[in-house]
Amino acid sequence: MADPIDVRDDGTHEHGDEPGWTERVSFAFFDAPSRFGGIARVEFLPLERRAEGALTLFVSEGVVATVLAREETPGGGSSVGRIMLDRHEALEKWRLRCKDVALLFPSQRVGGGARGQRTGAASQIDLDVSFEAWTPPAGSVTRDKRVDELGFVQVSSSGHFEQAGRYSGRARVGGRAATIEGSGVRARSWGPLDRTARHVERWFAVAFGPRLAFGLRSVSIGDRHLQHGWVHRDGEMRDVRALHAQTEQDGRGVRALMLGVTDSAGDRYDITGETLESIPLREGDVHIRQAMTRYALDGRKAVGLAEYLES
Repeated sequence: MADPIDVRDDGTHEHGDEPGWTERVSFAFFDAPSRFGGIARVEFLPLERRAEGALTLFVSEGVVATVLAREETPGGGSSVGRIMLDRHEALEKWRLRCKDVALLFPSQRVGGGARGQRTGAASQIDLDVSFEAWTPPAGSVTRDKRVDELGFVQVSSSGHFEQAGRYSGRARVGGRAATIEGSGVRARSWGPLDRTARHVERWFAVAFGPRLAFGLRSVSIGDRHLQHGWVHRDGEMRDVRALHAQTEQDGRGVRALMLGVTDSAGDRYDITGETLESIPLREGDVHIRQAMTRYALDGRKAVGLAEYLES
């Protein structure tokens, strides 16, 4: 039986020696006036004794900066290499920092191709951004207790949650700098993961403000199609009852999207999105495209994340 998320779930978890057990923490932030945005993600595989991290920064003038990190025997906490994720208050406040050398790539923009910085150039990156939650965690956890051969009780769990919130701080990539005063989301997942499963997943996440935010997912596994997510409206967290997602392609990726959402209270939302910048990534056999996307709903506008994954 699934339980609600509480503060103990916003830290590292016992894995219980389950094959494929993985813990992933991610943050996505966007500042519309400066057109800076970023996605930080760290992943821990304790049974394989390794951890990996990636930071992608969308910079003005069509540039994407990327930092990759890897540790073979990671310690505790939620940081990998120089991608530093520090929890200040569980489910409330986090700090993201990175001071490293980033590789620069041209972004891919709506209606055009790649543009901006030449591929493979390098530049110093300095990021220091804080996250403050606007919403309670949307998600659940399943806890398992067992007694080992010595009679000790072992507790393991698997779960997932997301939150919307405010991001503030600063970012610098070479000579390009911005003060970040924006919004975004964060997510945490943990538990056994089958990396051989073939699937297609789309994640749409946007915070229009403290009183309205969305986290929407569409997953296809073979002939099974699943839609789920959450809506935070006027202080109330609601489940997504129905999600219909349509996308328009431009040859390189998604150019625009239309989302029809119905929440558990029966309210309907028709959201449109326009890709501002995007970058293709690859993690093993998994192909990912991360896109900084301008969303619109009933006169409101905000920049958020659209992520397209195929394995």
